[in-house]
Amino acid sequence: MNSRILLLDLQGGSLAAWVNGLGSGHETVVSTDSAEAVALLGQSPPFAVVVCNCDSRDHAASTSIAFLAEAFEHATKTTRILVAPRDRADVIFEAVNRDHIFAFVTEDNTPESFLHTIEEAEKQHAVANAELELLDKTFNGSLHLLTEVLSISAPQQFSQSQKLREYAHQIGRELKLSNLWELETAAMLAPLGYVTLPAALLKKVNAGEELTSDEQQIVGRLPHTTSHLLSHLPRLEGAAEMIRYQNKNYNGKGFPNDACVGDQIPIGGRILKVLNDLLDLEAKKKSKPTALAIMKDRFGVYDPTVLEAAHACLVLKGTSPDMEGIQGLSSADVKAGQLLMTDAETKDGLVILVAGIRISKLALERLRNYAELGVLKEPLYVK
Repeated sequence: MNSRILLLDLQGGSLAAWVNGLGSGHETVVSTDSAEAVALLGQSPPFAVVVCNCDSRDHAASTSIAFLAEAFEHATKTTRILVAPRDRADVIFEAVNRDHIFAFVTEDNTPESFLHTIEEAEKQHAVANAELELLDKTFNGSLHLLTEVLSISAPQQFSQSQKLREYAHQIGRELKLSNLWELETAAMLAPLGYVTLPAALLKKVNAGEELTSDEQQIVGRLPHTTSHLLSHLPRLEGAAEMIRYQNKNYNGKGFPNDACVGDQIPIGGRILKVLNDLLDLEAKKKSKPTALAIMKDRFGVYDPTVLEAAHACLVLKGTSPDMEGIQGLSSADVKAGQLLMTDAETKDGLVILVAGIRISKLALERLRNYAELGVLKEPLYVK
């Protein structure tokens, strides 16, 4: 299979015969130092299999266990094999139970038997990577589908979510967040609950009309609704928590009504709280500097660190949109991936897609269906 094998030989050459038995079909790297072996695990291309041996000495055994634990932490996709004497059951059980060892090999194994174990470990590595790739494709496809549903069912909220994602990305980088993808996902899916609103209520929300107390309660529950929808999806639990806390004040007031306050509130929720209110003020024709100044005076509502990061990356480092290259095209000539610069409307004023979104294949199909019925206002202004 011509994959990379890392061997940590803590007995000074005892694995040499087995290494020779692997043949030219494997790229083998041998180390006699556990710290060096951990560093090697970070190399690219990654190792498919890592092998570590130990002997009857307590020091060598503890070194092996510590290395296998680090190997699992730094290279979760790499298959791990332990070589140990038959009389070290304690080492074997600890390694297998705690560090996800694929196989245990005794020191009296033949090179041929060892080669067979390596080949089985390589197959396991290939299967695990294929499953992970499938999971990633399924995960990304599910996210794409959710945003497509949002873009069609609640175009105004979808347009805001794209701005929210852009701003969140900039603030996340300013704050050097490690889970930036999770924050961006939360920003994109935060308005998903709006697809559950009755059409008449969604229309009132978009028009800025006064809502009844019952309607206010329904709209106020949307973060919880969205969070609940996403919390059952693998890998979206963190994004769901960010969305759940997006209306929570830094001083602990607001939804959800729990004991979380200050930095106990998820950082993603604190960022979304700032950005949602910033976008609301921008919709009321407030400039970013003015909006952030207004928000700074709302004592206890926002995380001061997030406000400072917003000012730094959205005002001090902000850039004006490039208006060059805008084209007026018919729906037949518009392409997926182009940026919609003005609202796409029917001839009687119904907004189909909101300005500022990237036109997806599904959105393009929707535009062309309206055009085929002769009710789409054209040209469409895109970039």
